[in-house]
Amino acid sequence: MTIREEGLIVKDQVLLCYLKGKRCLLMIVKILKDSSNSFLCTIQNKNGDKYVKKWFSKHENNEELGRPTFKEVEKDWKENRESFVYSNIKALY
Repeated sequence: MTIREEGLIVKDQVLLCYLKGKRCLLMIVKILKDSSNSFLCTIQNKNGDKYVKKWFSKHENNEELGRPTFKEVEKDWKENRESFVYSNIKALY
């Protein structure tokens, strides 16, 4: 297990836990690279509901964007929540 600035890396999964106090889990963010070189960003809220958004690694002008940061995913979740899909995560992995 390696500790990074924004979370923990466990094998291929990157997890970020936001804690309020010591025992209240607010949100878990997972960022996984899929077979099409895009990224599946999963948000799990404190109720256990999971939402997924696919982030593409290429931009309109074919510029490589790379892995989204946790802050980008969190900002997009707050500003554009409807772009995340509520789904059965096991079906995507």
